[in-house]
Amino acid sequence: MRKHIFSLAAVVLAVLTSGSALAASHEEWAGIYLGKQKIGYEHIAVEIIPGGFNITDDMTASLSVLGTVQELNAKTSSVTDDSYRLKSFHFSMRSGFADSEISGSVDGHTLRIKTGPEPSAIKNIKIDEAPFLASGADLYLRGLKLKAGDSFDIPLFDPASLSLDRMNVNVKSAERMKAGDALVPVYRLDESYAGIEGSDWISPELGTVKSSGPMGFTYLRETRAQAVNLKTSSPPDITALTSVPAEGTAVADPRSLSFMKARLDGVDFAGMPLDGGRQRFSDGILTTQKEDISGLKPAKLPVKEPGIERFLEPQPFVQSDDPEIISKAREIIGRDKNSLGAAKMLLDWVYNNLRKYPSAGIPDAVEVLHNLSGDCNEHATLYLALARAAGIPARMDSGLVLMDGRFYYHAWNEVYVGRWITVDPTFGQFPADASHIRLAEGGLDKQIELLKAVGKLKIKILQYK
Repeated sequence: MRKHIFSLAAVVLAVLTSGSALAASHEEWAGIYLGKQKIGYEHIAVEIIPGGFNITDDMTASLSVLGTVQELNAKTSSVTDDSYRLKSFHFSMRSGFADSEISGSVDGHTLRIKTGPEPSAIKNIKIDEAPFLASGADLYLRGLKLKAGDSFDIPLFDPASLSLDRMNVNVKSAERMKAGDALVPVYRLDESYAGIEGSDWISPELGTVKSSGPMGFTYLRETRAQAVNLKTSSPPDITALTSVPAEGTAVADPRSLSFMKARLDGVDFAGMPLDGGRQRFSDGILTTQKEDISGLKPAKLPVKEPGIERFLEPQPFVQSDDPEIISKAREIIGRDKNSLGAAKMLLDWVYNNLRKYPSAGIPDAVEVLHNLSGDCNEHATLYLALARAAGIPARMDSGLVLMDGRFYYHAWNEVYVGRWITVDPTFGQFPADASHIRLAEGGLDKQIELLKAVGKLKIKILQYK
């Protein structure tokens, strides 16, 4: 199962792609479809080198976000061993709005990731074995002699989300499928990665003929001429497509909610941080309570308490030790040592200075500071970096927020100012209203978990105030 993971309007999209595993250098093409509408194409080139392969995977697609069409290009160049396991890679994403570059290499039992020129942009991930990238995993599986009933469990790394997990593959059946003008025998492979499910149909002779994944994404094997032939009509709006209807009691003004009680179902919630802090979850019932900060005794800056040190550290795309980020944080808060006041000043600055604009790129705090534009992910990422630079422990939450009778995927923050407070720099809320439902906690590597809920989650509002 091929996956390109994007942070997109606070929901992470999995796009599954396909190709053919041949024992020679080759190239192949696929058309990318969302429902019945073609939105892009993918080109894969495989080159034999001593001891392994060079694999280039180049994907181009158009996505509509809040009515704004975004042109995306994601390109991954990787070097693998002769079993397609990763040695090194370089990933780039171009959206016309923001550009991102990520590279990495396997060094023994460590996967070293670099997301920028600064030392803080290096992330080391411990591994038991060299993982596959999506392209390598796909080629590896196609090279096996498949039969119905087989199952495989392989490590998979996604560079766009920096997520590492195991992909479970089950060979379900032998079928026949049209490829071009001919019917060819294929095996159907059902696959699961980080709770995300998809299927591939693989021909022993041609390789992958079709791949399908969440939200109606489908990749079909095509000739080059067919793949690059794109229609000019606008693609479906991904924000609306992934939103969840708010059933039950109608809410006129979600931004004023101090309490909400709702029933959640349709999803396996195991591992999701639904219970904790201002949220309580039991037997499918979720309650959220807006924090009362009137009696809060703020901690002094910099905040140093046992157990929260990691929420002050820089991380990929959140360069809280970057000189520009540090300088801007100091400029905003001045000499204020009150963590509560400083956190509020930072939030007000982000809310008032960032232009609200849909983005389909990977949010990078330094780049956001330069562009001063973006959607909820850009707001939350820059606020996270500024807060940590100011000595305020902070983290990112993602999940859903209520607007106009529907729940939309969204990202916001929590800050520790004597205790954890939920805040939303996109809406300018300190603290955030009770319609925010946290489904994931952390950066891009955690936002991938949102895909488990997309298209499945049902929410019925039972009570609010």
